[in-house]
Amino acid sequence: MISLAWSAVLTIGTNRPAAPESRDFIIASRRISGIRTTIEIAARLGGKGNLVVLEGLPGAASSEDRKKGAAAVFPKYSGIKIVSQQTAEYDRAKALHVMENILQAQPDIDAVYCFNDEMAMGALSAVKAAKRTGIMITGMDANKDAVEAVKKGGLTMTISLPPYDIGRMGVIYGKWVMTGEINLKCCSTKRSGRY
Repeated sequence: MISLAWSAVLTIGTNRPAAPESRDFIIASRRISGIRTTIEIAARLGGKGNLVVLEGLPGAASSEDRKKGAAAVFPKYSGIKIVSQQTAEYDRAKALHVMENILQAQPDIDAVYCFNDEMAMGALSAVKAAKRTGIMITGMDANKDAVEAVKKGGLTMTISLPPYDIGRMGVIYGKWVMTGEINLKCCSTKRSGRY
C-alpha cells in the first residue's frame, strides 16, 4: 500500500462560493493524488510500457480530477503508451467486463491504473481469469480487500489518502482560525505546505 502522506495533497478552504452556507472543510486533492499516483506508476514501469486506465463515473469530480492529474504527467513519459482508457464507473462488475474486453483486444499490457479499488479488484479478476501475468494493477482508497490483494501479490499497490494528515491539518487549521492567521470574511482560503 502506498500512502499519499504529502501535505501538498490537502486543500483547506472556507465557505465555498458554490455552497456559501457550508462550514470550513479540509479535503484531499484528487488531482494531486492523480499526479502522485501516475508518477509512481511511471517510475515502477521504468518510464515505458503499455497502460490501461479505468476511470470512475463520467463527470464525477473524483474521476475527472484524477484524470486531470494523470493527464498532466503522462506527456512527460513518451515511453508510456495508453492502449485503452475507459470508464468502469467505480464498479467492480463493470471493471471486470471492461477489462475482459480490453484483454482480448490488447495482447501487450504492462499496467492498469484504476481510479478506485473496486475497479482494481474487477480488473484483477479479469486478468486472473485470462491467465495473464506480469500486469501491474493499481487501485485507490486502500479498501480492506485491496490491501489484502497487495499483500498476496495480486495488486501492485493501492493508494491511501492520508486520514492521519487530514486530521492533523484540521487541528492546525483550527489553530489558524483561533489565532487569526486566516480571515474568515473571505470567500475561499487555501494554505499549503508541510507542517
